Amino acid sequence: MEKYFELVDFLKACQKDIIRPAFGAIPNPYLIPGGFYTQQWDWDAYFMANHLCSRRPAQPQYLKYWVDNFLSIFDPNEDTPACVRADQKVLRHPSLILKPFLARGALRAMKDNHAEDWGREVFPKVESTIARWEKVRRDEPTGLFFWYDSMMSGADNNPAVGDAEEDRNQVLSCDVNAYVYAEYLALSEMASLLGCGDKAEIYQKKAATLKDNIIKHLYHEDENMFWNRRRDGRVIRRNAFSNYIPLTYGVLEDKEKGRALLKDHLLHRTMLSRYGIRSLAQDDQDYNNECMIVPYSNWQGPIWVVANYLHTVALSRYGLCEEAREVTKRLADTLLKDLHNCGSLHENYCAECGGGLAPNADMNKGREGGFVSWNLLVVDMLEENFPEVFKK
Repeated sequence: MEKYFELVDFLKACQKDIIRPAFGAIPNPYLIPGGFYTQQWDWDAYFMANHLCSRRPAQPQYLKYWVDNFLSIFDPNEDTPACVRADQKVLRHPSLILKPFLARGALRAMKDNHAEDWGREVFPKVESTIARWEKVRRDEPTGLFFWYDSMMSGADNNPAVGDAEEDRNQVLSCDVNAYVYAEYLALSEMASLLGCGDKAEIYQKKAATLKDNIIKHLYHEDENMFWNRRRDGRVIRRNAFSNYIPLTYGVLEDKEKGRALLKDHLLHRTMLSRYGIRSLAQDDQDYNNECMIVPYSNWQGPIWVVANYLHTVALSRYGLCEEAREVTKRLADTLLKDLHNCGSLHENYCAECGGGLAPNADMNKGREGGFVSWNLLVVDMLEENFPEVFKK
């Protein structure tokens, strides 16, 4: 395991590259996916900020800044954009809407910064963001939520969600419903800590109802598998990253079924490669490992660190700790090889050879790789799965 210290030390040294001071219309310091982007993006910066919360010494202020920067462009009558820009342009495009992560970010920021007064101040706005989801992105017959398209989900071209016109606002996806479920739980805990017991109970009930709806409409007991479905009832049997997110958040209460699902599907050879877990099953008709970042990043096969992180959380939650360690080692080996080959890292990796994909030199002003973002999470994976070796 000692060979991974080199990777951990490299990523620790790179932390300075993701931090930017307040600039232009961005009112607080912010985190960027170093190597290609310059804006504060939603789930990219969320995972980076959570990583910084877990460091020693901890840096929880960046998660608080993340929340405050998004609330600086908040409008209760509009969708909150997925990125905050320094040039004062507020992007209002249905594919680029803030994913449901804000409540979890606010909860941890309040706790880790010991900022109850701040939490009390932002709580109504955080509530409003989830109320907006309930108003415009919930399918009333099923009580489930939907993405506008795959780009909105963050898994930019995930075929289990789709980006064709006929897919827009039509797919009840496993990942978005698991995220909103986790948001309800965070809002309940935050309300409880703020002494708002009635609201805490309301959000606890909303979480329970959503969990029941996920099981009723997206879980197929005969196959022991979660599948996305269209609002017209048609099931989408595409084995993708998004199918497993309900397990990350413990939606399936039966631990034995959860273990079997992960073993039979996520750890099947079509998803698990020598280099980590694929973003789309190898036997899917759209499976590929093409290197792309514009107009979207490729989630049709390549290995993503953030997806593997969420999957190892699920594996550990359902008692597959040895399997979580094995996935962690495979992924860490992939990143360590990348570091040795080009002196840097990429945002995703070929599932067939383990080579770095994007950004390549053509995309990044002649520099191969240079991407530091949620690949920081490989450090969290090592710490969580090998605590006896990697101390935070």
